[in-house]
Amino acid sequence: MALKCDEFFDGQLGVQRRCWADALAACAERLGFQLSDPSSTLRAPFGIDDGSKFGSKPSLDVTMPEAQLAFFKDKIEAQVKEAAVKHKETWFAALKPVPTDDEVRDAFSSRVREDETGKYEPRLRVNVGLGAGGKAPVRVMTARRLASGKVTKPVAGTPEDVTRGCRVVPVLRTAGGVWLSVNAKKKTFEYGVVF
Repeated sequence: MALKCDEFFDGQLGVQRRCWADALAACAERLGFQLSDPSSTLRAPFGIDDGSKFGSKPSLDVTMPEAQLAFFKDKIEAQVKEAAVKHKETWFAALKPVPTDDEVRDAFSSRVREDETGKYEPRLRVNVGLGAGGKAPVRVMTARRLASGKVTKPVAGTPEDVTRGCRVVPVLRTAGGVWLSVNAKKKTFEYGVVF
């Protein structure tokens, strides 16, 4: 079930991947990757949302330029969808009859939100820890771009440094695997990646 472990670097996207199992499915290993390199930072349009306004989990939205969006959808999400198709009898066993391959692919809940009008860039929402409830706070490093174009040496920061409209180089790690929601009575189901 697990893919062969390897480590590689894709210089075009600035993505490093390590040793992950069949699309994160039923595995203890986490997928980690850097979504951009320091020379092409991504925008955090709203900064870190502590979740207090709507009673949600603390999170961060990051804009997804074309290359990062293609990587995330075509590599990560596509792998999870194919794993769901492969394991649909197990994952969605409560549903009778077993959903078709297309129904399984359509039930995927993406972490990427795309504006249908095209007015806004697609955004990836990831949960972040703020140190509350025994969870480790997100590690933040800050740096500044000088007028000369050089970037200062990164120094330790706090989640409060990630403010509305700032630029970030996200290094992401999945929180585990794939979440599933199956309602046999209503014959509905969905699933997605845990961040």
